[in-house]
Amino acid sequence: MAHTRFDEAAKAVARSRRAALTSGAALTLGGLLAAVAPRRAAGRKRRLKTAYACGPTTDSLQFGGATPVRVAQSFTALRSGTVRQITIAIIKDAGSGDYLLQLVQMAGNAPSTQPWDVLAAANFADAQVPSGESTLKASFSTTKIAAGFPYAVVLTRFGNFDLQTRDVPSAPCPGTVFLSLGGGQFNEAGISSTRLVFSVLVS
Repeated sequence: MAHTRFDEAAKAVARSRRAALTSGAALTLGGLLAAVAPRRAAGRKRRLKTAYACGPTTDSLQFGGATPVRVAQSFTALRSGTVRQITIAIIKDAGSGDYLLQLVQMAGNAPSTQPWDVLAAANFADAQVPSGESTLKASFSTTKIAAGFPYAVVLTRFGNFDLQTRDVPSAPCPGTVFLSLGGGQFNEAGISSTRLVFSVLVS
């Protein structure tokens, strides 16, 4: 009886050792896969696609004043996706003040001014923006837009600044340009022949 119990105990130990070896091998393999996965992920570059683009530059318009001047342009997204990058061409002129670039919902036929309709925003310190022609580039990671739906890009700054624009007849860019003074409602700017130069990229 004791011999039988010893054999059974020996078999149990053997099974336990096999299980431990199997478990250890699995853990080792899992560790190798975990070590390889980040390198593979890092090696894959995210491909960005254009949801809207208007450019290149042909002219410029100047906006400015003692109150914050907000310039916006509506656009309809050409594709759905997560917004990764928004760029807008400017010319830094007189005055001073930081820039605020936003992506907002439309409220009827004009960009919304409600805080809860701001989908994404990025600040640019005045000192970081060079004088003359430059492009503000903002990166995002979670904001989603849907193809066929209207949105607006809004740029705000104290003081004077030029926005680079595109002549519509030579290169059609759907959308409407709006102005807002002192944080008030947006109204059409009355410049139907030009559009702002900006792009919205998604993944």
